[in-house]
Amino acid sequence: MKIAYSYSRVSSLEQIKGGGISRQLKLAKDYCQKHGYILDESTTFKEEGKTAFTGDNAETGKLSVILKLIAAGSIPKGSVLLVENLDRLARTEATAAMSLFLQIINAGITVVTLNDEKTYNKEAIANDPTSLLISLIYFIRSNDESKQKRIRITDSWRRKRIEDIEKGIKDRRNIPKWLKLEKNVFTPLPEKVKVVHRVFDLFLKDNLGIRTTSKKLNAEGVETMTGKKWTSCLVKFLLRNRSLIGEYQVGERVSRNVKKRTGKVVKDYYPSIIDREIFTQANNRFLLNPPKMGRPKVNTEDDWLTPLLKCAYCGGAVGAEHRKTSRTYVCWRSASGGGCVRCGIDRQWTQWAVNRVLRDSVREYVATLPMDRKIQDIEASLVEAKKEISNLVGLVAHGVQDAIQRVYARERDRKELEDRLAQLTAFRSAENVKTTEETLAAVARRYISQVKVFFAGDESTKKIYAEAIKGKSGGYINKVIRPQIFERRFLEVYFNPPWEDRGWRVMHNWTTLPKGGFERFKVKTPAGH
Repeated sequence: MKIAYSYSRVSSLEQIKGGGISRQLKLAKDYCQKHGYILDESTTFKEEGKTAFTGDNAETGKLSVILKLIAAGSIPKGSVLLVENLDRLARTEATAAMSLFLQIINAGITVVTLNDEKTYNKEAIANDPTSLLISLIYFIRSNDESKQKRIRITDSWRRKRIEDIEKGIKDRRNIPKWLKLEKNVFTPLPEKVKVVHRVFDLFLKDNLGIRTTSKKLNAEGVETMTGKKWTSCLVKFLLRNRSLIGEYQVGERVSRNVKKRTGKVVKDYYPSIIDREIFTQANNRFLLNPPKMGRPKVNTEDDWLTPLLKCAYCGGAVGAEHRKTSRTYVCWRSASGGGCVRCGIDRQWTQWAVNRVLRDSVREYVATLPMDRKIQDIEASLVEAKKEISNLVGLVAHGVQDAIQRVYARERDRKELEDRLAQLTAFRSAENVKTTEETLAAVARRYISQVKVFFAGDESTKKIYAEAIKGKSGGYINKVIRPQIFERRFLEVYFNPPWEDRGWRVMHNWTTLPKGGFERFKVKTPAGH
């Protein structure tokens, strides 16, 4: 008898309360009883609160666990995966949804949709190719439904906010930190207002820059609106916040981390705590000091890595100095006088360490990509390019004037195709996979949760270092003190579920990961992270 696995998913609290999971599980049990399958209830996969529209269920949810078990062979070929509908698996763009669907099918797994008892596997698709077309249309429709639903919800929310504004009802979810809302009336908080005025005084009256302003505020012990340390970004955000002069504008979230302002500006919505003339004067300083021509741009070769880096001591963001030649990563709170230890870690080594820890995950990720079709397409294009070059060489012999330039152009195309073919072939078969930035970014998003940077070793070493550098010059610190902690620095790379066991503590003096007997250097993502 074949083994069946059930995957059920709901994305909202209302669906959980409505019994969506139990309904899907009942359908799975009824199907197994009817067709004589054994339902493996020990590994029944229930997905609650994960959306398939953005692909979260396949990246960090229970579906990612299923994909991992299939790749490892723990779910054997010939097994059956039961889902209520195909949209339980994916509601992403049709190409991504089909790639995920075919990944499961090509691994020898049969997918059954319980609503219509439709079976999808290699044999069924070979006998009835139209079933593949039907599944594609289904994914297109599911994605379109999710898009339309999001548009309707967003539009409904925006219209409600506009209606509330017209009625004089204040927005309780967007209250500036320097105000409080009681009985539909905003009231300034004197202590917070005092902080705002201090920021503007330093920036305008003392003529300090943004970074120097943040350092000055931290040195004075002035807390931010949330009680944290000041950074350059916080100072700039406050100086440019138009809520300070009473303006409000309805916003719209266009993606998970991006929100844009839409609709007309409502003036005098909030009580103004900064004179408009002072606010304009402060913002004019940004216009009068644009980036200089020829200034080196920020190095973008590690854009995939920097969002994952966190300071192990204060939890703050970590990044390279804003110079193309920068060789170290630093904690931004320390750079802005936020109280964290001022120390750097080698940038190139950090990139190597994370890349090395990711090596097995890169191979696993690349193995899931539909490479055979890409390789076949490139090989066909290569044959056509060689044939065309051969014909063009004949034209050169007959004296056609522009034939030589056309030969050179097609030769460049041929070389690019050969390089691309070699890269894809290496992805599929080589031991040491060379990856592009795009591949690294995709792998990092799927597998890594965060990378903690211990700039001066563990907590005890950090305290010794912090005491040792007090009152010392920068040259003395760089030449005498920092070399003493070189081998004590390390990274801790944490992975998302279900790959927690791949985490590593990588010491700064390592040039490769140890192969055995080093379990004490393995780390796992803390529970609830």
